[in-house]
Amino acid sequence: MKRKELFRLKKVICEENFCFEDIEEGVEIPNTDLPAGSTVNTENSQTTVTFQSCMVDIITIDHRKVFQVNFEVFIIKKIVINRPGLTPLTLEFSFIKEFSVILNCRPEKLCPPDLKKLKCKVWEFTITDSITLNPAANTFDDTLIIKGIVKIEENVQVPLEVGVFRKKVCLTELVIAIGKIRQVIPTGFFKDDLLALLFQVKKLLEQGLVFESLAILSTVIEKLIFRRKKRNQIPINLAIDDLLRLKQCILDHLPDLYQKRE
Repeated sequence: MKRKELFRLKKVICEENFCFEDIEEGVEIPNTDLPAGSTVNTENSQTTVTFQSCMVDIITIDHRKVFQVNFEVFIIKKIVINRPGLTPLTLEFSFIKEFSVILNCRPEKLCPPDLKKLKCKVWEFTITDSITLNPAANTFDDTLIIKGIVKIEENVQVPLEVGVFRKKVCLTELVIAIGKIRQVIPTGFFKDDLLALLFQVKKLLEQGLVFESLAILSTVIEKLIFRRKKRNQIPINLAIDDLLRLKQCILDHLPDLYQKRE
C-alpha cells in the first residue's frame, strides 16, 4: 500500500466579477481660484487603488444565505489642473474607502459553512476615474469606478498518495512561460529571481515532485500579481496568463501523474 500524506489545498468556492462606483460631487478646492477654461490634465493626473483587505461574510437576504464580501481600499489621487494664464495646480488626496458587494453564488455549496476556512482574494481589477471641473463654484465632481474579479477560497486538507510521475507533462507550457518572462520582464534582480524559481519548477517536474512544483509556481504567480499593482499591467498580465495555463495544465494531469495502486 502506498504512503499517503496530508496536503493543504485551496478550493475555489466562488469566482465573480464585481463593480464599485464612488461618486463625489461638489468637492471644494480651497485657497485657490479656477479661471474659466480650466481643464484637468489627464496625462499627468493619476489615481492609484490598493486593496488593503478582503473579508468574507455570510448574511441572510429574503430568507436565503448569501456571500457578502467586504473590501477596504486605499486610494491616492493626484489631480493636475491647467489654468489659463496661471501655473498648473496640483491637488493630492489619500484616503481609505470601504465597500461591500453581494455575490450570486450561494453558501449552500459549503456543508456546513465555516467562515474560518474561507479567504477572499481580488484576482485582478481595473479603475476608471472621471473628473469634471466646476470653475464658477471652485469645485469638482469625481466618479471612480473599480471593476474586478473576486475569488472565495476554502482551505481544505486532502490525503493523497505519494507517488512519482508516470510521464513528463507540461514541459512545453513551462518553456513558453519562461520565454515570456524573458521577453516582457525588464532585466534585473526581479527577473533573475523569477527565472531561478521557474527552473526549480522544471527540475521538480522532471523529478515527479508535482506538489512541490505547484507550490513554487504559485509563489512566482503571486510575485507577479504584487508587482502588477505598481507597474504597467499589460506585459505582466501576459506573463501571468502563461503561468496560469501552466498551472492548469499540471492540475489537469494530476490524476495521471501518479502510479495506480497495485
